[in-house]
Amino acid sequence: MTAPLDHGLALLADPTLPAQTLADLAAQHRELWPQIAAHPNVYPGLIEWMMAQGFVPATPTAAPYAQPQPQVGAPAPKRRRTGLIVGIAAAVVVIIALAITLPLVLGGKGGGNVQAALRNFEKPRGEFSLRIIDGAGLEASLGTPFPGDGTDSEILDWLEQLADEDSPVQTYALPSDPEQAKFLMEGGGFAAMYDGRTSVATLLRSVNPAWLDGYLGSSDNGVWYDEDYFGAFTLFDGTAYFAPDEEELPAQRPSADRSLASDEAVVRVLQQLQQLDHAHMYSITNSDYLTDQLEDAADTRADRIRMAGMSIGVRADDPIVRLVYDFGTSAKAAANLQAVTDALETSADSAGVDPATAVRTSGSLVVAEFTLRPEDVYRYPDWLFSFDY
Repeated sequence: MTAPLDHGLALLADPTLPAQTLADLAAQHRELWPQIAAHPNVYPGLIEWMMAQGFVPATPTAAPYAQPQPQVGAPAPKRRRTGLIVGIAAAVVVIIALAITLPLVLGGKGGGNVQAALRNFEKPRGEFSLRIIDGAGLEASLGTPFPGDGTDSEILDWLEQLADEDSPVQTYALPSDPEQAKFLMEGGGFAAMYDGRTSVATLLRSVNPAWLDGYLGSSDNGVWYDEDYFGAFTLFDGTAYFAPDEEELPAQRPSADRSLASDEAVVRVLQQLQQLDHAHMYSITNSDYLTDQLEDAADTRADRIRMAGMSIGVRADDPIVRLVYDFGTSAKAAANLQAVTDALETSADSAGVDPATAVRTSGSLVVAEFTLRPEDVYRYPDWLFSFDY
């Protein structure tokens, strides 16, 4: 049975959607391929099948993990056990509904305060995924500022660097339209959170209503619309919130004591992630799925991972990934250091890359880093998040 397009979009908002359903949707609805490619359960064979028929992924795809074999419509996934890093991807890379309408990289004319972005989100009661793209860090990673005052041709030339296989950040993509790219770059970057029910994002730079009017036209009772690309916007004291649907916009900015900035574990992980050279992308999650992945990869019992994060930066012209796991206490971090080391070594060996250059404890945290080659990232867009064994 063919799923209606609207029903297909609703299904894709479920991060646990089986690979069989993804394969069926891909066969039924070509227009859903970008969303399917961004789903955490997408598998390499399905992406390759879509690419063979002309699909060009615009964003990194989420990491695959073992799912029931599809029977019809599109290639079946290869069954595999997955390592610890892919567990982070499955929980973090999704911001599912936002992946339908938002690019994964925003730029930074004026940058933006990464930690200040935590103040914009209500602290959820359950599991959540947070992603932050810092525009200033992106420009530093590329080594050239975004030509916001330049011509369309100059903006396009800058954007082409993101598709250059020699660029350490080429796995990300801004929209190819210069005006859309300029809007996002002047926004300073974005932070986006998915709490299992709704998804919402904020620009990192403070803006005013006139600035939004200039790009989006006049508001309708305090809501701006860009149905072709961004969705709906609202503004609270200079903080621009946006979401795929108006219904997902918040009614107000949370008080400081109810925001993510009051979560000590989130702040602790983000501070450690920010220490990475030229960091420009941050992902943080508190999913219990990560502990299961650690135990599976290390083949040993592990304490619960209270919070985990990943940042991507650049060192010596190579992309570098920092992983942070918060076990809650320094004693638990020390007790789980070997388990994390073993899990990452197994995952790296399967992926054919050098093992982590350093795995250490820092208080309640276990911290690890991987240095990658740009050509490895370019060769397979979701590679950064797929250390399988």
